[in-house]
Amino acid sequence: MLIRRMNNVGLVVTRGKDNAIYKESTLMYYIAKALSEYGEDVIRKEMCKDGHLVNDGVYYVVDRKRRYCYYDDDYAVRDICKDYNDGNPVSLCFMHLDKTTR
Repeated sequence: MLIRRMNNVGLVVTRGKDNAIYKESTLMYYIAKALSEYGEDVIRKEMCKDGHLVNDGVYYVVDRKRRYCYYDDDYAVRDICKDYNDGNPVSLCFMHLDKTTR
């Protein structure tokens, strides 16, 4: 898994030589794991359990101190696992959650 930070997008994830992934939760787990190896203190979490008004099964990678997160803004119209497995880059949006860090 290759992760690049982009200013206007957040993260761009490409498959590289990793195995295929068939669940969004598993893909977000590996993204969180890779970001942790880069020194970020992040976890994978289901959005609806944090009080966000989205469907069940929508995951995001959030900082433990709730300062920022990475999420799929096109979750309703695409399957990021399919794009990831096909070798297409998957872009995740970056969002500040803490108003004091802007």
